[in-house]
Amino acid sequence: MSHNAIFKLPESMSTDLDKINQDFFWKKSNTEKCLTMVSWDKVCHLKRMGGLGLLETKVVNKAFLCKLSWRYLTEPNNFGVKNIRAKYPLTLNFFTSIYKCNDSWL
Repeated sequence: MSHNAIFKLPESMSTDLDKINQDFFWKKSNTEKCLTMVSWDKVCHLKRMGGLGLLETKVVNKAFLCKLSWRYLTEPNNFGVKNIRAKYPLTLNFFTSIYKCNDSWL
């Protein structure tokens, strides 16, 4: 289980990471302003739709969290899942559980 996949990134961090990616593609240097010919949303389209197939950070982060949730539901003997279950024992159904503000995003 990858540790980079268990935290929901703040919206501001996702935006900052996407900005770094945009600057990498659009800028010639750190000091020069850039003129973009295509919107970032179009760059992030699938290749078959004319984009480069890049993914937005918040989408990737959500996918990692969903993958971890799926693993939680389907692989009870997984070491990482056992640790999460030990820390956050469920008394209710997974989908109706109430969480505290300091609980894991899973």
